[in-house]
Amino acid sequence: TILRRLGRDSLDVLMLHWPVEGENLYRSLRSLEKLSAGGKAKEIGVSNFPLSLLSSVAADFDIKYHERPLSLLWAKDWEEERLLGLRTLAYAPLGMGLLSGKYRSADDISDERKMIKALSSPSFSSLADYLSGPEEALSWVYGERPYGVISGFSSENDLTILDSIEAIPDERKSKLMDLSR
Repeated sequence: TILRRLGRDSLDVLMLHWPVEGENLYRSLRSLEKLSAGGKAKEIGVSNFPLSLLSSVAADFDIKYHERPLSLLWAKDWEEERLLGLRTLAYAPLGMGLLSGKYRSADDISDERKMIKALSSPSFSSLADYLSGPEEALSWVYGERPYGVISGFSSENDLTILDSIEAIPDERKSKLMDLSR
């Protein structure tokens, strides 16, 4: 089994990565709970669930984690989600690089990211212009205090950005939130 190959008796967290349709969702979540009850996973979670579905399954299952994109581009339902009491694992804190300071419009992007809906939002260029840099975008995510932040970096040098994270003054944070809507 996979646990034997990993040299472990159990996993810390076992997650359902994307929501599946209808009864298959509940069947999948019941399977996760069974594995947890059998000692194969300490806790269970889900990824990429919209708030309405997350609320529903959190009421029916002992879900402890939700992995979701969280950035100034993707903060939809964040305040409501926090009320569920789940541990949020935030990914894409720089909006898949869109908040890195390199891009001002879809014309600046040469890959599939140019199709991301947020780029066509009138607020994107205003937000990109207002941001002082990727450090501020990361500071916003860390300031929201998710349980964990999953960041991707291109090089070891990129990790130095983490040294620049500091609290954003409330007035500036409010303006960033206004621009991100």
